[in-house]
Parts: sequence; structure tokens; C-alpha cells
Amino acid sequence: MDENIIDCILEVDGSYKIGNYIPGKKIPILSEKKLYENPPDFVILFSWHIASELKFNLKKKGFKGKFIVPLPYPKIES
Repeated sequence: MDENIIDCILEVDGSYKIGNYIPGKKIPILSEKKLYENPPDFVILFSWHIASELKFNLKKKGFKGKFIVPLPYPKIES
């Protein structure tokens, strides 16, 4: 996966990763506030092992799209 497939990676405010790029790719790491400025229909939860917690928090903050959880097997969740 590269910048032609993934627009950006989002991190919570205060993360030292914001403003950097994914190693070896041109995928920027931005504040999660971007998610609410122009919400996409889907987000990929790369931190699949805490997907339930992430989904809960993102919905609580107003995200209304769906979630792609890639592991342990790919699925789309509301």
C-alpha cells in the first residue's frame, strides 16, 4: 500500500508522529481532526487489535462512516 491507495494516517493530537510520513512511503501522518473536516465513507483501522475501542471513540466524536478491520481477517463494520 502506498500514497495512491492511502491518503493519510491519523493520530490523536499530541502524538509525536504528526507531521511525519510512513517510513518508505509518501503517506503523511496527520491529526485525527482531519477525519471530521471532510469525513470519508470508510476508514481502515490498522490497530486492529483495539478496533472496538477505536470504533467507540470515533463514533463518540461524530464519525458516521464504516470501518475496515484488516486483521485477523478482513471485514467491514459499522
